[in-house]
Amino acid sequence: MDAFLAACKNNPSGGCKIDAIAVHFYVCQVDWLKPKVELFYKYNLPIWLTEFSAGDCSGQTPQSQAAFMTDAVNYLDANPKIARYAWFSGRNTNVQASSLLAAGKGVKVNPTGSTYNSLGLPTSCASGAANANTATDISETDPTVTSPSSTTTSPDNGMVPGWATFGLVIASVGIVVLVLVLVILMRKREVEGRVERP
Repeated sequence: MDAFLAACKNNPSGGCKIDAIAVHFYVCQVDWLKPKVELFYKYNLPIWLTEFSAGDCSGQTPQSQAAFMTDAVNYLDANPKIARYAWFSGRNTNVQASSLLAAGKGVKVNPTGSTYNSLGLPTSCASGAANANTATDISETDPTVTSPSSTTTSPDNGMVPGWATFGLVIASVGIVVLVLVLVILMRKREVEGRVERP
């Protein structure tokens, strides 16, 4: 990370714009998570913990994942250096008992997911702070799940729904493809204009 940031800073074209540092950790105790997160304080940038769960220990159960999750979310919510975080994951088989959703199709919350949902949105996020931590409330995707926290989001609260992000990506790809087609057509016309006709 140090070498990358140094190269970025010394880039002759003016450097790079870096808004945040994204990291992910799979540890089983908050006391192990804290020093890993603190390694990135020296960059003085917001930290996005893009994945975390108790994945480095064998024998995890929904209860042990829930205990780690509760401790970790409390630590992350209280940490002003953490700008975003996301539990790993909605549904997976890689990390024992970490899935938030039951196996199979549909959106049925399992015990681990119920714990995550019960933690609610951080106060800063629910109040609409632009740089708030982002814990997604599962009840927004499953009307049968209730949450003690507010599930209302506003456009200025720093949260972007997954479908909106997907739409932005698709629109961006479409624009890039359009520009490439226009460049190819312009080059083709240039070449045709230079060719002498008999």
